[in-house]
Amino acid sequence: DRMGAFDRDVTAWWAGLTFPLTLGQIFASLCTHVGVTPATTTFLNSTHSYTAAPFASNTLTGRAMLKYIAEAACAIARFTRAGELELDWFGAVSYASPEAGIVTGGITLAEYEVAAIDKLQTQAETTDLGVVIGTGSNAYVLLASPLIVGETDAEIRAFATPIYTRLTAFAAFTPINAKVKSDWSLQSGDIIDIIYEGNTYSLPIYTQSVAW
Repeated sequence: DRMGAFDRDVTAWWAGLTFPLTLGQIFASLCTHVGVTPATTTFLNSTHSYTAAPFASNTLTGRAMLKYIAEAACAIARFTRAGELELDWFGAVSYASPEAGIVTGGITLAEYEVAAIDKLQTQAETTDLGVVIGTGSNAYVLLASPLIVGETDAEIRAFATPIYTRLTAFAAFTPINAKVKSDWSLQSGDIIDIIYEGNTYSLPIYTQSVAW
């Protein structure tokens, strides 16, 4: 698993960076430090600039730092089949699993639907009201995100608004755990159609495993 390259201490690397830097530059520098080639050069919030290090850490791993970057970019960090790291987002692909493709007994549908997100709240801590974008009832909370910071409400709001826009475009869905005759081209982040008992379910792939 190429993601293992990030399972190392990067505390000294982080402390040694010279600011100002953009989020995109931090991502590129991290990839260089751990020996990974980035496939992505621009992404959501990649041009956001930090005049100084947004946080300090005495024990920072590469995997944690990549998580922080992906969170600030509202993205999935995954490796391409060429072995390069990309920051991408969910997207529909041309694939539909026919009912005959489902292994007998290999599907479980949740008894609920995950509602669409209609509000975003960023908080430094649980007791902090933070910045709220949107007026809905199903909020996505970014709690103590070390890269989503700012001195003023306006600064944090400018950072969080693109994240809100991306999250609210994500449709409601029924969670499914399915064992199917799959397509080797599928990967986490794809949105596929699962056909079961005459119904079509639009399913975002969060995790998958392949057996052969």
